[in-house]
Amino acid sequence: MKNKMGLIFTWALLVLAPPAWTQVPAKFTYQGVVHESGVAVSGNRNMVISLYAASAGGVPLWSSASLPVSVSTGLFQVVLAPTGIDWEAVTPWLEVQVGAVTLSPREQLTSSPYAIAALHASTATAASAVFKADTIASLNATANGGITISSNLFVTGGSVGIGTTSPALKLDVAGGYGVSGSTVVTSTRTFWAADGAVAAPSYAFGNDPSMGIYRPAVNQIGFTVQGAQRGYFGASGLSVSGSVSASAGFSGDGSALSNLSGVSLAAGSVDSTKLAAGAVDTAKLGSDSVTTVKIADLNVTTGKINDGAIVTAKLGADSVI
Repeated sequence: MKNKMGLIFTWALLVLAPPAWTQVPAKFTYQGVVHESGVAVSGNRNMVISLYAASAGGVPLWSSASLPVSVSTGLFQVVLAPTGIDWEAVTPWLEVQVGAVTLSPREQLTSSPYAIAALHASTATAASAVFKADTIASLNATANGGITISSNLFVTGGSVGIGTTSPALKLDVAGGYGVSGSTVVTSTRTFWAADGAVAAPSYAFGNDPSMGIYRPAVNQIGFTVQGAQRGYFGASGLSVSGSVSASAGFSGDGSALSNLSGVSLAAGSVDSTKLAAGAVDTAKLGSDSVTTVKIADLNVTTGKINDGAIVTAKLGADSVI
């Protein structure tokens, strides 16, 4: 008896089992057509399906048990569950044995079930598998329009580009990105940005883009509010444009204060309760800096004047009447 088989569908239907992503998906369905003496077979036939590493010879990478297969007008379908095959390292050849007859030639499987699963899966339940495709496209078959990774994802070489096919950095995002949780920085010189400008700061706030931080010049960090510079840190310290409010007061000895004169002080803003004992002495007063018009009546008493603090050399003509 002469037997002939035509294989019309290879990997026609993929049936995924629960999470077996570290190996090949547990099951897939194989379909074909079998003729005997040129006539399409109908009835039951025992078949053994084997997978080999080459088109001829060798030992099977995997073989099924003898499968009782129902054939109808030549068409048959079997569910296979191969194990122990490295689908990344080999593209197997499939061989069918019907009864005692081994059919030839073997047929090479041009796409592994695992690769098909990777392209069509909407959820990957583990990340230890390797995707070797240049592009994993968003297909209509995916539930979310993309691929969801529910565990860890490792990139061990190269760079990742989002919105670009030529990433210049390990992670290169063309366009903006958002962070809904905390960002932890574990190395130095991590964040880089353009210099920015007063109207477009390098780092801004989502609800107030006119307020932020930028680089106005070399070795300067500028602060902009409502599109105007309000101050900057430079090599010589802090420079502020506008008034400074210090409800808790200023600390320090005031030795570095400049451009401070009586006309800059509001009336009554400095009184004896705000001056430490000995904070003001004659060495800190300029000539004629204190006149009677600047001293309220009865504000100077003998208890506030040290012995010998006032001598005739410090008194102008008619300064005491």
